[in-house]
Amino acid sequence: GKTIRERALALINIAHPDYRGELLDFVRTKHYVQADEEVWRQITERFPLDWVETRKFGEHELLVRPIRADDERKLQEFFYSHDPETIYQRYFHMKTQLGHEEAAMACSVDYSNRMAFAVFKRYEREAEKIVGIGRYELNHRSNIAETSFVVHEDFRGIGIGTYLLDRISEYAKDQGIAGIQSEILASNKQALDMHERLGHEMSYDEEDKVYRIEHRWERRRQPRRGREPHERASR
Repeated sequence: GKTIRERALALINIAHPDYRGELLDFVRTKHYVQADEEVWRQITERFPLDWVETRKFGEHELLVRPIRADDERKLQEFFYSHDPETIYQRYFHMKTQLGHEEAAMACSVDYSNRMAFAVFKRYEREAEKIVGIGRYELNHRSNIAETSFVVHEDFRGIGIGTYLLDRISEYAKDQGIAGIQSEILASNKQALDMHERLGHEMSYDEEDKVYRIEHRWERRRQPRRGREPHERASR
């Protein structure tokens, strides 16, 4: 069921590194991928196979692995499966589409400065669908990684979000990154509660209506949330 592009990238991913450059040149000349796609560095880098695992979450046995360039269509299907609230909490606006260029860029991580772990559910005929994803992008000036996470509505409450945060953090540490940070809307209570349980430093920006989260590995601070807007609203 893969497209020609997806098959080409998948085959190059499993080819010996010594031959990937030649295969990439062939793919370019055949126009199986667009010339401006940023898949080249990922394909020529070593895929972090040690970070692939199958885990049990509730009643589900799910595959967790670093995202690959050939996951573009799966990422688009994941995006279009969300309800409007999930999209708003992730993108901070009502985003209506995830086109080829943006999806390809999101999948073409370099396994160092830009990284993403995806959680997959296997269905009939071994088809895979993304049910959760966590990613980071490194700020080189601060050596802090900006993180973001999305879990499908049908797979929440079984530990996927916390696991992805732990997985991303461990990988970032392994890359020599000093810590993580993120911005979370006040309405995203589940994400805020997760960071609070983990003792991450939290501050509320009244102007932007977001919580700013920061956590450096060398220290663990108590959160400073006070009476948040989402708690007042719930009352």
